[in-house]
Amino acid sequence: MADVPVTTVPGTLQVIHNELRAREALFQKLLPAGMSPSRFALIAYSHIRKSPDLIKCDPMNIVAEVSKAAELGLDFSIPNEVSLVPFKDYKSQTVRCSAIPGYKGYAKLARQSEGLKSLNYNVVREGDEFSVELGSNTRVEHKPKFPGSPNVTY
Repeated sequence: MADVPVTTVPGTLQVIHNELRAREALFQKLLPAGMSPSRFALIAYSHIRKSPDLIKCDPMNIVAEVSKAAELGLDFSIPNEVSLVPFKDYKSQTVRCSAIPGYKGYAKLARQSEGLKSLNYNVVREGDEFSVELGSNTRVEHKPKFPGSPNVTY
């Protein structure tokens, strides 16, 4: 993370920056092979800097949630894989964040699990025919209506 000059990072951001750098050895243990801990930390830091609401969170909460993403092998640089989402904790009257997988993150986690036979995901829009049958003969049927078809809203 040497590319980001610490002197330009004010207050809370500097604490987050320093804590992420200090945890690179931990990220090395948590991340899957091939994912650089310094790159992961830098990308997470960039993700945090883009959201003013995240800066309102306790820095250690942010670092803990980044560590959870590392443990799951989720990458902040891939759109819709994982995001840090701030929310107001009304009980403590503070702002906290959670690392929340996106649809690509859930798909990645599903592929990592044992016993997965197949995984398919598509957008279901208003006007599409969609049915699910559960039980011993589980089935999902999706018949999309394409643009130009009558009664389609996109």
